[in-house]
Order: sequence, then C-alpha cells, then structure tokens
Amino acid sequence: MSITLIEALQQVKDFRAKREQRYSLWVILLLVVLGTLNGCSSYQSLEEFAQRHYQALVDYLQLSCKRLPSDSTVRRALMGVVAAARRRFCALTRHTSA
Repeated sequence: MSITLIEALQQVKDFRAKREQRYSLWVILLLVVLGTLNGCSSYQSLEEFAQRHYQALVDYLQLSCKRLPSDSTVRRALMGVVAAARRRFCALTRHTSA
C-alpha cells in the first residue's frame, strides 16, 4: 500500500501549541518540499516561492488562508520538527540500549 506525499506529511505529529497553529504543519512541510525541489535554499526564498505560487497552491490544496506562511513561520516549524525528531531518536536509543 502506498501513500501520497501529502498523506505522509499529514502523519507528522504537530508539536506546536494550538494557539500557534495558524497553518497546518503538513502545509508548511509541503511548501518546504516543493520550494526545495524548485531550487529554494533559504527561508526567504521559500516565502517568495509561496507568494509566487499562492493562488495555485490554495486552489489545488483547497486551503482557506489569505496568505501562506512567512519565512520565520517556516523556520520555527522546521526547528521544532528537528527538535521533536531528535527527542524521539534519543528516547528510542535509550529504550533499545537498556
């Protein structure tokens, strides 16, 4: 059984508090993937990519937002995903080495 990229990204656990969730985490991660595939190599270029392709992304993904995440929102989300993955990895390695 295979899943789509969006389905896979939707399975990533959102570590953020509810009040910090203006954008779904999967949307932010999808923008990072799409932007990276299109040559974006900085948070600013990811934001510019999202602005350039706003209408197509909103229409295709059926989003109801007036704008897509800023570069600082993307940066905070990625830093949180990495930190959560690091914590999970450390917990797993502690569990297996015991």
